[in-house]
Amino acid sequence: MSYASEYRIGFGAELDVSKLFVHVDDTENFDENSFAPVAERFNKYGVAVLVCKERPEPRVNSVALKQYFGNVILHDRADEDGIVPIDPTDPIPGYLGSTCADHPPHTDGAFSLEPEQVLTLQCIVATTDGGMTQLVSGDSAYDYMARKHPKLLPALFRPDAMSIQRTDIRCLRPIFNWVGGRVQMVYREDDVAATIIHPEATEAFSVLREFIIDPENIVEFRLQPNWIVVLDNLRLLHGRTAFPTSQARRMNRLNFDGTGPFGRYLSFGIIPTFSELAVAA
Repeated sequence: MSYASEYRIGFGAELDVSKLFVHVDDTENFDENSFAPVAERFNKYGVAVLVCKERPEPRVNSVALKQYFGNVILHDRADEDGIVPIDPTDPIPGYLGSTCADHPPHTDGAFSLEPEQVLTLQCIVATTDGGMTQLVSGDSAYDYMARKHPKLLPALFRPDAMSIQRTDIRCLRPIFNWVGGRVQMVYREDDVAATIIHPEATEAFSVLREFIIDPENIVEFRLQPNWIVVLDNLRLLHGRTAFPTSQARRMNRLNFDGTGPFGRYLSFGIIPTFSELAVAA
């Protein structure tokens, strides 16, 4: 049985977020049938939100995802389960996500030669003010560049289009990249990780950035305790709005390479909506 549909929907702020929700008792006992609603949303939108029931140890639901999505992507701040806690009460220099400030839409793993394919983010404690989860569709962003700015698009495929540096780590990479007949997207733009754009890609990056930060292209919602976002990290951008330092917001991040037994049900990457895009790239 396969749920790897080629049907894609790009979206903007108008998306009814409830369409992403999948209500589950727990994540420990998925089979083909119970996983189908997750795969259908993931393939269609690039993201599913698991609305899990409350349990004494919510991290169990996060850890259980290991049996479905493949190898855990290691991180220098991960605990013994591979989980990276995101907690502003313990800020880490060089990691914007560990602060209360705005965290602009981005993809994870921009410093890695092989960024993670599946990103999962579980809410442990939610804020009452600010701290809104943000999603930007890579399908919509790519389609916009291809339709409205086709002459600029090839510059974003340059292998050196973007140089990202954090402390002593530096990585050169394209923003868009063809992999297996699909387009993958890697994007980072904030004040903590220095991002340098190749001169020949500067105009294209500026146009793409304006699309990404336009409120009309951003879906916002409040992730509630026990909920888990599961998204295609190379198709969707995620971010978070600022929130008061007086309020707690705790998340557990656990990312995967997508090679697990349920990976065959998932359709990764951006599929261009018309054929001449391949020529442009």
